[in-house]
Amino acid sequence: MMWGKRPDFIVREQVPFNAEPPGEVLAGRAITARDTFYCRNHGTFPDISPQHWRATVGGMVDMPFT
Repeated sequence: MMWGKRPDFIVREQVPFNAEPPGEVLAGRAITARDTFYCRNHGTFPDISPQHWRATVGGMVDMPFT
């Protein structure tokens, strides 16, 4: 299973990576479950190790963090 997604995901393209659940799974619920949500990318994944990756949340937030 990839990234916590359903095992029946259909991979449409490897580069850029695009995958989706079977259509009947989407049609069966009014709200899309997290493990069923599409994976859509418009470019390649950056080649960076997790140890060097950081994200910062700042601006108009109560508690900025990295």
